[in-house]
Amino acid sequence: MEPFHSFAVRFMGLIGLMGRRLAPAMAMLPIAVSAAPEPRRVDVGASVELAVDIRGSGPIPVVFMHGYSLSRQTWDKVISRLPADRYTTYAYDLRGFGDSSKPESGHTMRQHAQDLAMLMDRLQLPHAVLIGHSLGGAIGQEFALRHPDRVLALVSSDAFARHVPLPGISDALRQRAASFGTPEQNRRILASAVPRYFDPRNASASDIDMFVGMTMQASTPALRDQLLDAYSAPTLDADQYRQLRIPVLAISGATDTVVPVANAIALGDIVPGSEIALVPRAGHTPMWERPDDWARQVLDFLDRRVSASP
Repeated sequence: MEPFHSFAVRFMGLIGLMGRRLAPAMAMLPIAVSAAPEPRRVDVGASVELAVDIRGSGPIPVVFMHGYSLSRQTWDKVISRLPADRYTTYAYDLRGFGDSSKPESGHTMRQHAQDLAMLMDRLQLPHAVLIGHSLGGAIGQEFALRHPDRVLALVSSDAFARHVPLPGISDALRQRAASFGTPEQNRRILASAVPRYFDPRNASASDIDMFVGMTMQASTPALRDQLLDAYSAPTLDADQYRQLRIPVLAISGATDTVVPVANAIALGDIVPGSEIALVPRAGHTPMWERPDDWARQVLDFLDRRVSASP
């Protein structure tokens, strides 16, 4: 993408007015995403295997956790922006989602935090930077409270602040969860929900189709049970948040309507030394909608706050 972009800028500078007329069309070109390797399957116990993409060779391990209904693919645009000689990245699918195992149970944030501990053990990672989006960010918070010595830093993107009571299960939410069933039923529900993941200005038809395709990899038990848990899991201890001494960045799309920005502010307010960042003109998936802006702020945070030698 970068070489093409540089060429386009020079080209438009030469042709002047024509270049200015071409600029809107150029802005619509898709961002190139590097091809992911074949995932490694990691056994985390109880016949559950998690699909993991491993990239880079740097001394700082970074584990990426995706949001509800999605998959590790949501990180492709920003992982390609992390220097491979500084970071080794591990993007994995949660149980029930993407290419990971599809058990009938265990779709709770508590279980995902346990899966993460086992995954890091299997990958021989005594500690890592954790980066989570939405559900993944909420899981990262739970893991950090339980295993603060294993977390080099936590980036929680567009996630509920877990020390604040969750919204709870409304009748509409309960009805939606109960509506999951056949692939046709699931597609209908998810195709209706996915556009809300984006700021309308960024919601291209191709991105919506791709995200719906990701959601269709999820199992019905994962879609149903995880939705209910995401809105009703027990509140985590606020005093434990205040005792955290790890670098924390709470980042959010400025126009997120799924998980309001107030959650990033609440998380940033309670953890000592934490930071808050907003991604302008981005909704619930800023790492996909505005990958340059999201990655720039996250990389600045990691460069300042995380050392290769913990």
